[in-house]
Amino acid sequence: RRVGRSPSFGISDPEALYYTDQPDATTILGAGKLTGKLSSSTHIALLSAVTQKEKAEYAAETNAVMDSLWDGESWATTITSADTISREGVVEPTANYTVLRLKQDVLHNSSIGGILTVASQETVHPAVTGGVDWRLSTNDNGWRTDGQVVFSRIDPDHTGYGVDLTFEKSNGEHIRGAVGGTIKDPYLDINRLGYTSRVDSRSTWAWLQYRTSDDWWIIRNSWNNFNCNSNWNFDGVNYSLGGNFNTQIEFTNNWSLGGGVTMQAEKYSDRETRGNGLWEWPVHPTFSWWFSLNTDNRKKVSFCWNPGAGSDRGGSWWANYLGADFRPRSNMEFSLGVNYSSYSNATRWVNNVADSSVFADLDRDAISLFASAGIVLNRNLSVQLSAQGLITGLDYEDYRYYQGGLNYSDPMDGYNYDYNYSAINSTLLIRWEYTAGSTLYLVWTRARPEVDGTVNDVDFSRDFKRLFSGDSENLFLIKASYWMNI
Repeated sequence: RRVGRSPSFGISDPEALYYTDQPDATTILGAGKLTGKLSSSTHIALLSAVTQKEKAEYAAETNAVMDSLWDGESWATTITSADTISREGVVEPTANYTVLRLKQDVLHNSSIGGILTVASQETVHPAVTGGVDWRLSTNDNGWRTDGQVVFSRIDPDHTGYGVDLTFEKSNGEHIRGAVGGTIKDPYLDINRLGYTSRVDSRSTWAWLQYRTSDDWWIIRNSWNNFNCNSNWNFDGVNYSLGGNFNTQIEFTNNWSLGGGVTMQAEKYSDRETRGNGLWEWPVHPTFSWWFSLNTDNRKKVSFCWNPGAGSDRGGSWWANYLGADFRPRSNMEFSLGVNYSSYSNATRWVNNVADSSVFADLDRDAISLFASAGIVLNRNLSVQLSAQGLITGLDYEDYRYYQGGLNYSDPMDGYNYDYNYSAINSTLLIRWEYTAGSTLYLVWTRARPEVDGTVNDVDFSRDFKRLFSGDSENLFLIKASYWMNI
């Protein structure tokens, strides 16, 4: 997903105004992958890809005339007249991406591995990342420890690091559990080829499970889990603290019932203001619950019902999901699902103005649609089709500046971030194993997003039509693999 992604460098011209023509993706000039074994216990994988330089056309301002105006409170410098000219600039340099992976099987069912990645691009320092990982288990897999140590270097001055460690009791008749912790240095950056959601983090977590596997009354199996976690940044701020209890019960008629409750108790968020300091949650702790009921999935037709509700950001939310599966034959499966969710009076960040953060109360309704179909024509040929749709309306009220703690300014006018968003993404995949171990994939993906700033609600009859009208983005892919026994 990193190789061939949308250009990400942007135009460095200070006179740039807006793009007039820009590429949606980066062209992959060529790529190759080799996987196999150096011995019966040594695995190797190598990937290398080259992408071309991508350029975009943009409008730039020239001969700008500046003027200073008094707005009643301060002087502001504005452009009163300017000429524009069309220019072209590089938005993604030529690049080479390389990944090397080695894994050595050790002991009875354990392994130790390593990985090295290099992203080399013109005009920027090469992004080099690497790490060592392990999975060490007792012979019966009763106890296990997993972990990894990683590093990254994306500039000449800083090297980031990360550590992840888990100890787990992975089997047992009734009791299972695990404890673990993760450290991500503020300078850790693996996102040029890998992905991590955030750095500047130190976290610890644990879970404990009590399970039953003997029939009792109408119950066949049950899983009862308690989870807890806590996360701090390197400044010592506890930005996440919570836990949940959940249970899953399987009945003798192959129906299942699940549910749980969760609590979030952190006081501050270090990211909500997008760089303007800490934000204090309006209410803490918050609580929520969920519930699920599933019928026998061995039948030709099965159903799922999954509601939930809770408090969040000084407001409340609820959601309700309904799904169905249809299996007319053993080689066919069709699925449909719809989820409706609603948030009310949730305090949300909307924008930063200079050194101040603007917040507002959000009412949001959303409809999520899911559909999939899979058909196995024979042992070598299969077809899969999947689609996901989203319709949502966002209505913000009472815009105000955040002043620290639980303090805000009085509501103010002049802001409007309301909109309606609708989108549908679909994928058609044809898989053909044309010879033993060698496969050809044909893929067609279609994306159809639309933003309407004139409405802020959900109207299903209006918005559903938008999912299938207007222009869409289409992508066609061909992937071939060939198995060589060498």
